Amino acid sequence: MTSLEIDAFLAIYREGSITKAAEALYIIQSSLSTRLRTLERELGCVLFDRNKGSRKLTLTAAGQRFLPLAQQYQELEAKMLAVCHPASTDNVLRVSSLNSIGSYLLPPVYAHFSSRWPEIRLEIMDISTAKARKAITRDELDLAFSTLSGSTDQIATIPFLSEPMVFLCSAKSNYPDPVSLADLSPAHEVYSFWSQELQQWHNTTFGANVEPQVRLELMSQIRLFTAMPQAWAFVPQSVADALQNDPELRVCETNFTIPDRLLYILCRRAARNTKPFASFLEALKEVLQEKNISGLLL
Repeated sequence: MTSLEIDAFLAIYREGSITKAAEALYIIQSSLSTRLRTLERELGCVLFDRNKGSRKLTLTAAGQRFLPLAQQYQELEAKMLAVCHPASTDNVLRVSSLNSIGSYLLPPVYAHFSSRWPEIRLEIMDISTAKARKAITRDELDLAFSTLSGSTDQIATIPFLSEPMVFLCSAKSNYPDPVSLADLSPAHEVYSFWSQELQQWHNTTFGANVEPQVRLELMSQIRLFTAMPQAWAFVPQSVADALQNDPELRVCETNFTIPDRLLYILCRRAARNTKPFASFLEALKEVLQEKNISGLLL
């Protein structure tokens, strides 16, 4: 067996379903199912009951016996991998953020934090949630900003912002204000992934197979593409606020409801009691309150 199979087992146990576990690990369901089958075949027993009529998987008797061993395995692996990565000192905070959060929401927080606590050094990374979770477990990272939750024995999840989504379009466009769904064509959309929930809403609203004009991962380029004639996008309030003075863009009200984007802080449980973490959380709260960003959960 490998750590991938152990991680798969523990993720399914935490989430209660293969679908949710695959989302948490950022892999497809078939890959996760293969890992579980490989593990069960090597152990020679079934670990989860596949109860008909129930969406939640439960541990078999063998699975219950295997659970504490799998948790010990994961903890031991983390300790071995951390041998060459000493714990962070009192004057260092290691932060990771998805590109969609780090490009617009966090820069003023970083600046405010460094101004108030110049003795604390920041180390900032841009990595996926799956990699961030592993880095936190290995004590290579103190906290990560994500659109996914999921606490473990070593990782705590803190919901910190339910951020409204708004409609952004080119100033050269003729979209009405408020805009309706009937006015929107995906052929002119600049699409970015903001969260799983928003992607599901988008698929339900426009169709899972609809192709936008642009699929964008680099948030620094959203202004460039949204400024094109007739272009439009759904963006978080923080992005719209950062672009509000751009003469080539405009924000419109909508006569339909767009789900909020829920953001989380993932952190080492031990890091929550440190001065760098507490100070950063204070800076985050102060900046978001000063900018009147609604939906603050801290």
